[in-house]
Parts: sequence; C-alpha cells; structure tokens
Amino acid sequence: MDAGNRCSNQEWLDSTYEKLLLKMKAECERIGTNIPYSTEKDGKYRDICETTWGKRATAGGVGFWTNGFWPGMLWQMYHATGDTAYRDAAAGVEERLEAVLEDVQDLLTVRSLSNGQMRQLVERIEVDSGGAVEIYLGGGNA
Repeated sequence: MDAGNRCSNQEWLDSTYEKLLLKMKAECERIGTNIPYSTEKDGKYRDICETTWGKRATAGGVGFWTNGFWPGMLWQMYHATGDTAYRDAAAGVEERLEAVLEDVQDLLTVRSLSNGQMRQLVERIEVDSGGAVEIYLGGGNA
C-alpha cells in the first residue's frame, strides 16, 4: 500500500465505528427481542426458539450458553450511544432469559455479559412480597 492510501489509526477507528453504528442499528431493528442463533440461506438470523435445537431445549428454548451475548451487545450500544432502542431491545431479551434462572446450571456464562452491562445502567431493583421483580433503569446515558 502506498503512503497516499494509508489512514491514521484514528481515521481507521472512526471509520470502523461508523460502520459498527450502522450495522448494529440495522440488526437491532431486524432482530429486536429475538435471540439470534443461526442464519438461513437469506442471511437473516433465526430466533433460537425457531431452530431445531431451541424447540427441543428447556427453559423455553433460551437456555443456550451464548444467549446473553446479543443483549450484552445491545447494552453496550445503549451505553455508547444513549439510543433507547438498544435499551428496550436488551430489556426485552432479558425478560425472555428469565426462564433460564430455573433451568440452566451455568447461569453465569449465559448472563454475564448482558447482566454486567445492565448493572451499570440499573438505578434500583425492587422485589415485592409476591416475589415479582421490578428493575428501574437510570444509569449510563439515560
């Protein structure tokens, strides 16, 4: 590569970040509260529950160890941009992952990235006498 085609590290970083913003916005709109697991010939992700594995799995099909990655990425994007679409999608996936609490032994692996990001944004958590949990978001870019 000749010197005329080179860019600085910052230019490369800025360009890559802009591409990431476009890609994640599009994926958030496409995937939303689904849990992406595999793609079909059309290149679109299928929700874990639509796959053969998900239909056979326990915990409503959401107990696979990688299922915390998508909401974790969404929480990261919310933290970086303040765009509530990421927060709302991440919270929706979190609700689906609640089924895992009773069925998955390796809960830390399933939820670590997602919960780690969520904890940075949680203002408070309340549990009522019936055991219902309310999570109030308020940290980060809220």
